[in-house]
Amino acid sequence: MNSEPKLHHFVPQFHLARFADDRGRIWTFDKETGKIFPAGPNKVAAERHFYKLPEFIGTDVDPLFLEKQFADIEGEACKVTACWLRQLEHASKVEIPDVNRQMMSDFLALQFFRTADAREILKLFAETTGIYPSGVSDDEARSLHARVLCKLADRKGIVADLSLRIRESIWLFARNNSNTPFMTSDTPVLLKTPDNRIWLKGPGIFQLGVYAVYAITPTMVLYCKERTHWKMLERFDNALSPVSFTSEMVDHENSGHAGMSARFVFSSTNDFDFVKAFLKEIDSKPPPFAADEIGSD
Repeated sequence: MNSEPKLHHFVPQFHLARFADDRGRIWTFDKETGKIFPAGPNKVAAERHFYKLPEFIGTDVDPLFLEKQFADIEGEACKVTACWLRQLEHASKVEIPDVNRQMMSDFLALQFFRTADAREILKLFAETTGIYPSGVSDDEARSLHARVLCKLADRKGIVADLSLRIRESIWLFARNNSNTPFMTSDTPVLLKTPDNRIWLKGPGIFQLGVYAVYAITPTMVLYCKERTHWKMLERFDNALSPVSFTSEMVDHENSGHAGMSARFVFSSTNDFDFVKAFLKEIDSKPPPFAADEIGSD
């Protein structure tokens, strides 16, 4: 019996499960249809054979090697982040050994570039080069995407560059005690400009001061602040922010998932009124409120 996984998640199931309600359901908002529905962590942010590489079928190379490597990385990230959450229950400082910092930097950089949306952006870029006069097929896009992701192993390419930026950043945790939960999406790692106003996906992600935002749970978020611009926060590296979050502040962070997700926004509650209002607002604004640059004011 062939037991190879057919449904490949581009957002880890462990991450999605942390945004489930007390019945194990993730409330999902579909930006294309406007529908809201509950789903299990194993049913969303996934596509059939997403990481299966057709050029290796029938060869000595496992065409699912990328999917299996992601499974290993996700297992380690799950354990490390669970350790952080346990520490933050009783302390305001987190112990992060260098090996874990490197591993989580790789995880966050890979997560930013491994999504379906990132593949589509790569496909569109490739089609502008003139190398593919008939367009980029789905198989070619899958292979291009894999090559970009695999360069991390040699510490080369854009994924390695983002991993290095994250590793050298100030890592600041923040707790949400408001009545509004942090959300996540099919684009769970977000990048934001140093003025805290614009979410980025394409050009400008390596500008001075741009920082990463990763909601770990509905009540905990990690900020990876570029160290030069944010040097005044140095004393909070690996620590819990003293700032008390309000619902308005949480909405501000959730605007990133509302605007930058490819299609689906996920929450532990069936309340997407803010997401709907935010999307309606940005739809009414002219550029630069485009696909790779969304305002959060």
